[in-house]
Amino acid sequence: MKFKMRKKTIIIAGTAVCIAVAGLLVVPRMVSAGSSDVTVSAAPVRMGDLTNYISVTGTVESMNTTYIYAEVNEKVKAVHVKLGDVVIEGSFCASLKRRTSKPRLLSINRP
Repeated sequence: MKFKMRKKTIIIAGTAVCIAVAGLLVVPRMVSAGSSDVTVSAAPVRMGDLTNYISVTGTVESMNTTYIYAEVNEKVKAVHVKLGDVVIEGSFCASLKRRTSKPRLLSINRP
């Protein structure tokens, strides 16, 4: 019976020592983590819309690209469309300077 009491005392003492060592290791870290300065910004409450902006970088590539080549060697006099305009087949896109006697208009035609 004395042996059982002694075993029980050793187990309780060992458990207490483990808890004490764990406390000595964990508590200083918790205290030092809580003592660092934290900057907080405060503002009055107001009604408004919530917006979320995401800033990303990258290259935008068109899914549909059309290359236009003139059949004549003339300079462009005026461009009749703006960037982003939707054009259809037969639309006049640009006027060319006359080098010959007839004026020419550049239009998009399917090959």
